Amino acid sequence: MEASVAVELSTPLLLDRSLGPVAEIEKVLGGTCASAANPSQYWHKAAQSGSSLTLGEMAKKYLCAPATSVESERLFSTTALTLTDLRKSMTVENLQKLLILICNVPLEECFAAP
Repeated sequence: MEASVAVELSTPLLLDRSLGPVAEIEKVLGGTCASAANPSQYWHKAAQSGSSLTLGEMAKKYLCAPATSVESERLFSTTALTLTDLRKSMTVENLQKLLILICNVPLEECFAAP
């Protein structure tokens, strides 16, 4: 006989945008969440509750599969533009670090003070 176990999502925390990113993460980590909870449902529920969370926005952006291959094509293009003839001796590790810096510069807007 199969036992049916219902997993209930915990209620998303309502967080204040005036909290810094570290305080927001600590508040979320201090909350409770069912171990088998679906992350996309959790953050969808947070959006429906009217809270506009930095973490919720990031989760919606990064926990879903892209609809197109534009981002990967953009990364290939950036790699080709970065790895010029003068940089052919660059190691793979240094190229990866440089690409992370190049591609993540717009992210500093997320963490800028209001």
